Amino acid sequence: MFVAGAAGDIHGGGITPTEVRKIVQALRGFEWLMEGDGWFWLGPDQHNRALITTRKVLAVAGQKVDIESLHQAFCRSRRLTYDEDRDNYPIELPWQVMREVLARSPDLKTIQKNDFELSAALDPRDVLNESERAIYDIADRHGGIVSRRTLDEGTVKAGLFSVMNLQLMLQASPIFERVEWG
Repeated sequence: MFVAGAAGDIHGGGITPTEVRKIVQALRGFEWLMEGDGWFWLGPDQHNRALITTRKVLAVAGQKVDIESLHQAFCRSRRLTYDEDRDNYPIELPWQVMREVLARSPDLKTIQKNDFELSAALDPRDVLNESERAIYDIADRHGGIVSRRTLDEGTVKAGLFSVMNLQLMLQASPIFERVEWG
């Protein structure tokens, strides 16, 4: 239904879910994820946000991570672009569908259906963007847990980020989790 709505929006006319179904099933790599709900995929794609987010989280974690944590990371990474990203339709991905996508990725190993780890070790610096690397390096030097004050000193006072940029990065990056009280 999402694809039918998006296609109708783009083409300025009605396209039914049945028509979309016939078309997408003919595409190379087509596979149902959850047929009853209409979720499908066309195979691993380098622009798949769920896979990009998961690789970042698993590279930083260095161990297996459960689907609920991976899904939360995906949701955090989507916040900034949800209302602003007009090239992509803001479709919320249920964790059950995300699990099916991750289970089909050749870069990941599935452990007991709901836990995932990388098939081969990956240096976090190879998958993080420049801003994430700067914050990751500070956190890494402090054992993975760092106070906001330390982050401010290492980024804002060092001239790397403005206060607003640091705040946006911490809210939108999938690799950081905020702990209110330790």
